Amino acid sequence: MNTEMAPRSAAGERLPALKAERIQERLRKLRCWRLVEVGPGISRIYSFESRRHALALVDFAAGVFEAARVSPFLELQGNFVTVRVASLEDPGAVSELDFDLAAELDRWRPER
Repeated sequence: MNTEMAPRSAAGERLPALKAERIQERLRKLRCWRLVEVGPGISRIYSFESRRHALALVDFAAGVFEAARVSPFLELQGNFVTVRVASLEDPGAVSELDFDLAAELDRWRPER
């Protein structure tokens, strides 16, 4: 990740990594998200009725990540989309921003 483009706090400081207790607290509030086993961040697999809905989530997620200045980790396999949110680079590191972005993705619904 380019450190000049890395997400920053409102004060312009690098985002702090959360402590393990806070990560577990936030994970309990987000259905289906898990701590990434290798590397930083949290991940979730979304399942949809159609590939069109899966592609629509990828498009929405790309916009969310771009606005937050976070590099997206998206994998599309048929009707499934794997999303990894990782605003930090250190293995096991997760920030409040990661959880905020995950919550924003969870609020998205495909158009019928």
